[in-house]
Amino acid sequence: MSAVVEDKERRIVPRWRFSRQLNFSPEFECDPRIRQLTELDPSFLDQKLVDWPENQSVGKAIDILGCGIGGGWLEKIQPAAEFLNHRKEFLTPQAVSLLKQALTVTHKKSSEGIARNNELELDTFMFEKARSELKIARKKIQRDPRSTLAWLDLSRAHSILGNLHKATQAIEIALSLTPNHRHTLRVAVRFFIHSGDYDRAHGLLVRNSRTKYDPWLVAAEISTAAIAERKPRCTRAAKSLIKSGQLPPKHLTELQSALGTLEYYSGSVRHARKYLRESLVAPNDNTVAQARWIRTKLSDILIDEQAFGLPLSYEARCWHALEMKRWQAAQFECHNWLNDEPFSSRPTELGSFIGISLTTDNRFSEASAKAGLRADPANPTLRNNLAVALGYQGKLEEAIEHFSKIVVPLPDNFSEYVYLATTGLLNFRLGFIDVGREFYEMAERTASPAQKGRVAVYRAREEINIGSKLAAEHVERASRLNQCTNSKFSERLVELLEQQTQEAQIPCSITSADSNIEKAHRQLIEISKKSRVLYSRTNL
Repeated sequence: MSAVVEDKERRIVPRWRFSRQLNFSPEFECDPRIRQLTELDPSFLDQKLVDWPENQSVGKAIDILGCGIGGGWLEKIQPAAEFLNHRKEFLTPQAVSLLKQALTVTHKKSSEGIARNNELELDTFMFEKARSELKIARKKIQRDPRSTLAWLDLSRAHSILGNLHKATQAIEIALSLTPNHRHTLRVAVRFFIHSGDYDRAHGLLVRNSRTKYDPWLVAAEISTAAIAERKPRCTRAAKSLIKSGQLPPKHLTELQSALGTLEYYSGSVRHARKYLRESLVAPNDNTVAQARWIRTKLSDILIDEQAFGLPLSYEARCWHALEMKRWQAAQFECHNWLNDEPFSSRPTELGSFIGISLTTDNRFSEASAKAGLRADPANPTLRNNLAVALGYQGKLEEAIEHFSKIVVPLPDNFSEYVYLATTGLLNFRLGFIDVGREFYEMAERTASPAQKGRVAVYRAREEINIGSKLAAEHVERASRLNQCTNSKFSERLVELLEQQTQEAQIPCSITSADSNIEKAHRQLIEISKKSRVLYSRTNL
């Protein structure tokens, strides 16, 4: 059975994207306290638009887009954006980035129903893109070895591809080139959090003299301190920056969000609400995602629906769709989130869960888990969910090969009942029905009362698959056990189980696609032995 991926604790850690995606992030703007930008005159754009119908060219269209985006007049520049959209082959990467910003008004994709039809291979797409960015970064470094952005891009590409040592080297070089640059510091912090070196991540910010004067670095310090289980050093500086009135809301959004989260954990709910509401005045995708998570704890945090439409807000939209029980939309946004943060285990774990449990798209679960294992090969949740997805597709030898790599005794973040249930699934699929039933019974006895119903659903699936006379009894029992859980995920599992029963067919293949199953059989026997030992040790 799939491991449950919960809406777990979240912090405002810096986003990390390739440099070509960062053109219009406020993080890259000059400090408004040093140089106040002159307010743009809309008549300047209007004059350009008057001349546009009679004098159209790629250069003039790019000029219009730059002016319109800078002033926030996206509606006015759509004709020029459409002109460029039909001439993408003539555009530089920077112009393409401008175009994407401009088209956010008219090209918001409907996510309903798309995920099921999107037959791309996630792992292939992401890693090809990472290899392409790797080549681009290397060429930039050959031309200019002191290009910090190129070194940061090189590190990100290596992180996606699972080359942690090379990624670390690239980050160290970037830090040596621009040790006080806001973006370099924030990316380095994100990298060291990703690699588990929390002390190094926090130390970079604490030791830098710029941190307490920069709202983006202060926000990162507060959040990184929590991850490193240290006391934040910059809370006083954070509150002073807010009270000064010198910074516009878009430069304070992550700082307000980080403070709101800190106040929530300290028990000061009133202050938490205040800061989180202020963070949503001019939010970015990171602060919308944080507010959405906090809203599961403080229900009166109001998020405007328009905030979920911000570019790159895939994480927030994914979880929002799950809350609304829009399963296909959730899978679509999870797919986008995974492409946006392929080095992170959070979207890959969630994607592997969604496909198995909520949309019966086992290929999506397989691709999500494989993508995540590239960057996090020891992750037991991804290994388990990959084994389940492969087992449902009849790829039993590969499923058992991956499942056998989960180390026993199990880590604290992976539940014993899930391991036992998956052992039962693989035995069922390999034809060892009695052994499979034995392990499902062990799993249900080991599971908490809230999770027993989920185990029963997965057991019922297997009884239906083999045409068992006990199938109807197990379906009824699974439905009964889930009635009191008050879980939208459990409701969905029961709904899919009832559909499977009514259709009198299974949602996946039960015949093996492997040519040689003997090795898998031997491995499964060893797994079953370990599972019995695990069960006996914890249930004496």
